[in-house]
Amino acid sequence: MNVLVTDGNQRSALAITRSLGRRGASVIVGEESDRCLASSSRYCTRRITYPSPYREPDAFDRFIARLVVEGRFDVVMPVSDVTTYAIARNQDALRPHAGL
Repeated sequence: MNVLVTDGNQRSALAITRSLGRRGASVIVGEESDRCLASSSRYCTRRITYPSPYREPDAFDRFIARLVVEGRFDVVMPVSDVTTYAIARNQDALRPHAGL
């Protein structure tokens, strides 16, 4: 299972990454900066840098939609309020392609 965990600089994203990784999931960590806390985990299989959901919400939405529609993830797990809202706002388009 491929899981995208957003907000990689959050401690909760690190905890989610570790928990999913221990259970055998392939965890891809997303963040708006090149380096982040959760991507340093041994359970992070890949890191993705996306547009800022704070400063560029439309670009963030397009970026996530493209990734999900291309079929790269089985589950998208937003962590912060901002990314949770963005994913929820676009759930009708995303849900046919990945679990939310």
